[in-house]
Amino acid sequence: MPLTPGTKIGAYDVTAPLGAGGMGEVYRARDTKLDRHVALKVLPEAFTADPDRLARLEREAKMLASLNHPNIAQIYGVEENRGSRALVLELVEGPTLADRLDRGPIPLDEVLSIALQIARALQSAHEAGVIHRDLKPANVKVRPDGTVKVLDFGLAKALDTAPPAPEVDSDMTATLTASMTRMGTGLVTGTPAYMSPERFEGQATDTRGDLWSFGVLLYEMLAGERLFAGETVAQVVARVIDRELDLSALPAATPAPVRRLLGRCLERDPRRRMRDAGEAISDLEAAASPEPRPEDAARPAAEPSPLRASPARLAWAAVGLALGALLAAATLWTLAPAPDPPAVRRLTLDLSAPMARGSAPALSPDGSTLAYVGRAGRAGRTRRLMVRRLDEAGAEPLAGTEGALDPFFSPDGAWIAFFALEGPPGPTERMQYRWTLKKAPVGGGAPVTLAENAPALRGSWGDDDRIVIGALGGLLAVPAAGGAPEPLLPAGAVPELAVCSSPHVLPGSTAVLYAEQSPDGALLKAVTLAGGEPRTVASDVTGAAYTPTGHLLLQQVNPPTPGRPGSGGAALLAAPFDADRLELAGAPVPVVPGAGAAAWSADGTLLYAADDGLDAGEVRRTPVLIDRDGREETLPVPPRAYGTLRFSPAGDRIALDVTDDDGTADVYVHDLARGATSRLTFDGWSVSPAWSPDGRFVAFTSMHADGSVLSRKAADGTGQVEALTAAGPFETASAWTGEPGEPGALLVMRAAGLADVDIHRLPLDGGRTSAPLVATDAVEGWPAVSPDGRWLAYHSNESGRPAVYVRPFPNVDDGKWQVSLRTGLMPVWSRDGRELFYVSAGPEGMAMMAVEYGGGPAFTASRPERLFTLPGPVDLGGVFRNWDAAPDGRRFVVLRDAEGDAPPADPREGPTRLVYVANWFTELAERVPVP
Repeated sequence: MPLTPGTKIGAYDVTAPLGAGGMGEVYRARDTKLDRHVALKVLPEAFTADPDRLARLEREAKMLASLNHPNIAQIYGVEENRGSRALVLELVEGPTLADRLDRGPIPLDEVLSIALQIARALQSAHEAGVIHRDLKPANVKVRPDGTVKVLDFGLAKALDTAPPAPEVDSDMTATLTASMTRMGTGLVTGTPAYMSPERFEGQATDTRGDLWSFGVLLYEMLAGERLFAGETVAQVVARVIDRELDLSALPAATPAPVRRLLGRCLERDPRRRMRDAGEAISDLEAAASPEPRPEDAARPAAEPSPLRASPARLAWAAVGLALGALLAAATLWTLAPAPDPPAVRRLTLDLSAPMARGSAPALSPDGSTLAYVGRAGRAGRTRRLMVRRLDEAGAEPLAGTEGALDPFFSPDGAWIAFFALEGPPGPTERMQYRWTLKKAPVGGGAPVTLAENAPALRGSWGDDDRIVIGALGGLLAVPAAGGAPEPLLPAGAVPELAVCSSPHVLPGSTAVLYAEQSPDGALLKAVTLAGGEPRTVASDVTGAAYTPTGHLLLQQVNPPTPGRPGSGGAALLAAPFDADRLELAGAPVPVVPGAGAAAWSADGTLLYAADDGLDAGEVRRTPVLIDRDGREETLPVPPRAYGTLRFSPAGDRIALDVTDDDGTADVYVHDLARGATSRLTFDGWSVSPAWSPDGRFVAFTSMHADGSVLSRKAADGTGQVEALTAAGPFETASAWTGEPGEPGALLVMRAAGLADVDIHRLPLDGGRTSAPLVATDAVEGWPAVSPDGRWLAYHSNESGRPAVYVRPFPNVDDGKWQVSLRTGLMPVWSRDGRELFYVSAGPEGMAMMAVEYGGGPAFTASRPERLFTLPGPVDLGGVFRNWDAAPDGRRFVVLRDAEGDAPPADPREGPTRLVYVANWFTELAERVPVP
């Protein structure tokens, strides 16, 4: 029933009707609490009678309310009145873009302004995980001052009501609903003239669907007519699916970047379509700029590729081409040109088991066999190599490869080399435990161990039968028959704190490419294997490989842009490469935007995983307090990229670090009683806080250009930061020992050299260098001293699996006892010293464990007791311990992923599909010519 002026819905007084559509009636209303005008969208009765749809609306509204962009009309809330539901929306004055288009073509400068604002709105929403799904002129408003507002973001999903299909009016702006057809598992909703082709095939909708709609809308603004028009829904659908694109109606003055943009948005195959609205912004800004970009002058304006023709048209064209080819061959065979290069073909390859996140696929040199690390077993906890011949249907596990990571083939394709962690899998995978380098026959057979304690930073098998692997501080070479790893780079060639990873041995084993990552950034370097100093090839590259076509394929992971959560992502670039001079012969060109882990073979096959969008800068987590019975309480703080939580000695505050969207990090202090959080450091890279025994100071690690520095600052924020050490190898403070009011000492984890992680002690009485406390060939970490100062608890992998040990303190060589029965990680003492807590990783998941200390001259501990299962997914950190126990031992604080609309993905599980491209080198040669 229509509402009349004066009707009250919650705090809103209806003042006038604004319009009606397939998703409800819209009214102007006044917010009596905030004294502002809003738009109320009253939902149809069919919607309000369905509890499932109402629940979905509530979830969607929460997510949509998080959008905050000047070109997006906001949603303020959901109101109820006598069984009716209404969305409270920002009231935007001015005509819709549909109204503006009714007056004819729009001038180019105005088109570019409107399109740029729409693209920026799409970019902001897509980065927040919100897809519009119904972008059309009627959902865009242009205010009198020229500001564009995109309306109804995401509501096509939230308001999916499945009513009977409405009559289609002459201007084809009606919304197509599921009465057309239910396809697959999803309901097709949207406006047919602006819907992407895959929507009619029932495929899942993602950002590329919005970019198709954006292209259609942009064309309409330029040409002044609809790209896909018709008198019935069926006609429109047929033209969207089948019509070839005709740009003749575009104004002659349409800039080349805009024509190129239209072509990329209107690719019928979504795999070839533009993926990122940021690329559209770049083209529109180039078109709006009076100065042409050099790259635009260097390449011709690309016409959009024709949309797929109908099967009948393709069939007749094929017959004509075949007859013509036969005639030419019969009469002019002596003048036949060279054969065309093989056609590029793309398809999606389903994986038998999900790929483990952080790993990469591998292709045999002849392109016949795929190897990857898959997840299987209970809750996906078993990680092992999967092998699939690409001419067969499925992948099979390779026996004896449990715990594998980062496979790569031998030059003859007969062996697969990989790294393996001996011990239970789980959150401990990349914490620098004792990895081994192994190889296994591709056809099956027992794996062979090649090297112990081999850092798992990827490898490459050279023609000279040596395997090069990455490591902290350099590269290592291992004989393919097995042997001790030996340093490959000259002494002093790698900066402090640098990690060398992703090596690639060039054909003939003349040189090796590798990625060098340090606090100064990521560099691609090359060094000859005959000796010599490394040289820089490129920057901001995380890996590279050389192809037989003379190209260097560059893997790039762009960092997030400040102020743009979720920005950044992976891409595959290519550049001509002079393998003799070890330098690029041309500028890198993006060839596969959004490509995550990738692999190629010498026959021109390319496999890659589409970028999953997970970036460290966009991970949002929430601190959660858990008591011994597993009851939870979420701290009242917004979800952010928190880390390294530490209770103060009194248990009234928590110190933690926060990583911002631009990759910087600082230390904060949260007051539990006041619920207030204050920032403690401001230098842009401070992490891993540790409290002084009296709670007056917080120590932390700061990164500088020449190394890491341990520092401290007053916990109340007064005073200046005091450096405790000179810059040097990476050290993190784990515990602060001593009596309150005394200088005491810091116990730190120190990482220096190749897989060298030990426990050091730093006296705070004036010394600026830490000294070894527990330093063996194993990896030791997370030291914690009992409150009475008698016992040191720590973690070690000396037995081949992580376990918790206790030694006397400070005389650590006077004894040693193993506390954990199975896996043990990150020990923490209770304030009274009677209990020791640690985390255990087992088949049942992650659990909080406790042992009681009975006192006496020798350390005696009770049998470990399982307190509770940690809620998943929980981040337990790597180098940093991202949980803590309150001093009374009654509560614990952990991090969990922030709640969202859908259950969070398993952080161990990666893509379930790969994109397979045959004959890709044909496309590569066209895209990036080699001199």
